[in-house]
Formats: sequence, structure tokens, C-alpha cells
Amino acid sequence: MKWIDKGHEPHAFSEWKASDKMARRPRWNRVDTKIRKKVHESLMCEQGFICCYCEVRISESDSHVEHFRPKGKKEYSDLQLDYDNLLCSCQRETSKDEPQHCGYLKGSWFDEDLLVSPLNPDCEERFRFTANGDILPRQNNDAGAEKTIQRLGLNLDKLREQRAAVIEGLVELTEDEILQLLIRGEDGHFLPFHTTIKQVLT
Repeated sequence: MKWIDKGHEPHAFSEWKASDKMARRPRWNRVDTKIRKKVHESLMCEQGFICCYCEVRISESDSHVEHFRPKGKKEYSDLQLDYDNLLCSCQRETSKDEPQHCGYLKGSWFDEDLLVSPLNPDCEERFRFTANGDILPRQNNDAGAEKTIQRLGLNLDKLREQRAAVIEGLVELTEDEILQLLIRGEDGHFLPFHTTIKQVLT
């Protein structure tokens, strides 16, 4: 999980909300499709085109807008259009054979005390990664990190194998070369599994 430094919401989104006749009842499903697309694009850009939870590479076609505090929960329904509550998670759709993880697996689950937030600057320090792709709580008594790994499926075989493959592909590089790769590219992209690479190889 990589810290996400939130930027400003798209101007078109702000304008739409200001003109919304039902502003007192914010509902994501009423937002114009073109505006939703702009929000989606903005979220991907500020995350460096990696998933807010597992850090796999994402694009518009294989990701979705994630409400960190679930829009389906009554206590958070007023945050449906709050840009600071919006993230971009992998898995736009899933097939029967594909295991769910990240935003899809999280669903409407939310616990203020247990879910580690990618919006918290210290989120990266709550986890540690191993060369074989495992993600573990950095501290043995960190119930929040443990629960987050479990509820988001961050240790699924699929993700563990992808993290291990990335490490194996870079292990021959020098630390300076790896540090250069970890710098956000001119295209705005971060390397997939950025935090795994940083922790294991530098």
C-alpha cells in the first residue's frame, strides 16, 4: 500500500456538484457519465496508475472508482461525492475464476480503527514485504495491518506471485538503478508494486 497524496478534484466535478439540484442528497450514481470518467482519470493520475491498495498497474478499463468509506453505508452516504473519499482500485469486473481482492473484496466493510488507509502518510510503514511476495504487518501486534491484509485479500497467491516476479526481475540491478526506477516517470506512472520494490531492494 502506497501513500496517496490527494490533489484537487477535477473542475468539471466541482461545477457539476455546484449545479446539482439534489445536492442535499449526494449520490454517486446520479453523476453524469462524462464527469465520472474525469474523476476516474484524475484518481488514476494522482495514484501514478497503480491500485490504491495492492499497487498493481491500473488503467481505465481494468479499475473502478472506490469509495474508501463505503457509499452503501448510511453513516457515510454524505461522502459519496467527497473527492477526498474517492480512490481508484483494481478490478473493474471479475470473472468466476478470478479471486476478488482490494476494493471488490472490501465491499461495504469498513472499520475506522482497523482498515489502514492509503490516505494516511504512515500507511507504508504498517506493512513489510518479503522477497517471495508476502505482505505482513510490520509489527506483530498491529491488528489493523493484519485485518487490512485479510479483508482486502492482499496475500492472495495471485498477488504474492506478481510481487515475487517483480522482485526477481529487478534483483540484478544496483540500488542506484532501482532508486531511479522508483522515481515517478514522465508519463506520471509509478512502478507497479512500488512499495514492495522499495522495501525489499533498497
